[in-house]
Amino acid sequence: MSHQYTEVEHISWGKRITNSFVGVILGFALFFGSFFILYWNEGRINFSQIAKQAVEISATSSNTVPQGKLIFTTGSVTSEEVIGDNLFLKPGQYIAVKRFTEMFAWDETKTSKTKKNVGGSEEKITTYRYEKKWHNQPEDSSRFKKSAGHHNPAKSISDLTNRVSQAQIGIYDLDIERIDLPRFQKLQLNQQNTNLKDGVSLVGNYLFQGNGTLNNPQVGDLRLQYSIIPNNMNMTVFGKLDKNRITAYLDQGKNRFYRMFSGSREEAISLLQHEYKTTTWLLRLLGFVMMWMGLTLFIEPIGVVLDVLPFLGNITRGIAGVSSFIIAFVMSSITILISMLLHNLVALAIAVAVAIGAGIFLRKMQQKAI
Repeated sequence: MSHQYTEVEHISWGKRITNSFVGVILGFALFFGSFFILYWNEGRINFSQIAKQAVEISATSSNTVPQGKLIFTTGSVTSEEVIGDNLFLKPGQYIAVKRFTEMFAWDETKTSKTKKNVGGSEEKITTYRYEKKWHNQPEDSSRFKKSAGHHNPAKSISDLTNRVSQAQIGIYDLDIERIDLPRFQKLQLNQQNTNLKDGVSLVGNYLFQGNGTLNNPQVGDLRLQYSIIPNNMNMTVFGKLDKNRITAYLDQGKNRFYRMFSGSREEAISLLQHEYKTTTWLLRLLGFVMMWMGLTLFIEPIGVVLDVLPFLGNITRGIAGVSSFIIAFVMSSITILISMLLHNLVALAIAVAVAIGAGIFLRKMQQKAI
């Protein structure tokens, strides 16, 4: 049976023009939304800077740090509880357990190409391809363009994250349900830490359940992996000291900081700074792309009108694409710079002072020249 389906749609010139003006509305939303994204991004909290201000306390002795102040401490995070996933992983010495389940399922991919005709109409050729893949979130096959012969059953075992109910770092209790956990470590599965039941088998580092095999699965078969945060692991915790507990810290701007890191304070701050920089540049790129796409959509109706002769429309889009790229790059760069200044009062004051000073200097120079 063929696992490919092709659909051809004829779109008239008039309908294309109408659609392009609908695209202009989307263009406005993208263009003006980009300014909001870029401005908001430059004002995000850099938690590495907050972390640097935290007061260190000992995890093994009482401290006189004022209650409610941001603190950090480093030590072993422990719990007397043993947990698993209440299914296949036996209870063990873990602070948290994460189960990751994939199902072998049909996957639909869609590719489209268009062919413009003299007179402005267009042929849109859409090809749907169906392949079997491992999926953490299998698609609802009833929504496939061609669902017959590509049925996905419901995933019978879901993902899971399980935490102990109580944990401590040294002598201090943690609100383990609300603290942000560090990165989980992959757990090596074996006969001793797994409960092989319900037709489940251990293959490599996977638990497999189904009618096929791990190397030759059938649709609906499952494979499971586990990752953990071990008990008695050295951690650094940031939060608020509240008697004999460390809980969530809120700064004056109501920014919440309550997080556990594997390793030292310096490693935690380095990770926070890396996360901040990465997110900042990703959001800057997103804002630029939104602005570029918005400008491109503004001009699209002109290209569609000129598609009465396809080569004219293509030339127009090429010029518009390059022009809008340059304009978006310049405007997004200026927006980022202004946003940085507006979010930094000291830098803004310096910039205003420099601008005023430059204006006075230029005015005096002009008076001398006269």
